[in-house]
Amino acid sequence: MEIKKLNIIITLGLVAIIGILIAQLLWTKQAYNLEDKKFNQKVNIALMEVVDKMSEGKTSFTENPVQIVANDYYVVNINNEFHPTVLEHYLKTEFTRFQINTDYVYALYNCHSDQMIYGKYISSHQEEPSEKVIKFPKHKNLTYYFSIRFPDKTTYLISSLRFWYVLTFALIIILLVYVYSIYTIIQQKKFSELQRDFINNMTHEFKTPLSSILLATESLNKQEIVQQNSKLQTYTSIIIDQSHKLNNHIEKILN
Repeated sequence: MEIKKLNIIITLGLVAIIGILIAQLLWTKQAYNLEDKKFNQKVNIALMEVVDKMSEGKTSFTENPVQIVANDYYVVNINNEFHPTVLEHYLKTEFTRFQINTDYVYALYNCHSDQMIYGKYISSHQEEPSEKVIKFPKHKNLTYYFSIRFPDKTTYLISSLRFWYVLTFALIIILLVYVYSIYTIIQQKKFSELQRDFINNMTHEFKTPLSSILLATESLNKQEIVQQNSKLQTYTSIIIDQSHKLNNHIEKILN
């Protein structure tokens, strides 16, 4: 009965911890998606501000000039000539304003050479530019535009969710400790059962010859030769008395 109760408690505890861990992973994933959406919204608004300031409000667009081509890649239509230095100034200004604190690379489209020309790698921590080559494909139906990539976007989002990941890691550690504790308890339970079986077997082995000694002594005590000899009666009485005591001890062990 105790083993059955223990198994039920272990199962319920394990299910509860796994359930909490799964819920935590789902919450972390949802938090990451929300943070990603928030990042895209901030970048979109910041780039819209850049477009507005560079065009000085003179250029109107029938649709959003900011296009999200990939998760970390944006194309911005200016629809007017612009200078790279001015672009970089407004990018830094607006990204600082909207607290977009991650590295980015921008490139300009040169309509004269009909190709993307590399702009600059901007580090949020004033680090050396990455030597990794970042490709910027051309885009049709656009004349004056620039592209921007965030090579460390995933790392940036994960760092902003540090608390969630630490909590998830802590839950995983708790689950592992729980599993190890359960394994240890089960092993100790098995050892305890083996020990109890061994003791029971040994006491049974003692009980059988002890019962034989007791029966033989009681039978001997009834013999006429013993009853006529006070010393023999004393000895047999001692044997019978001690046999009963040993038998009582054995019964206590078995119970």
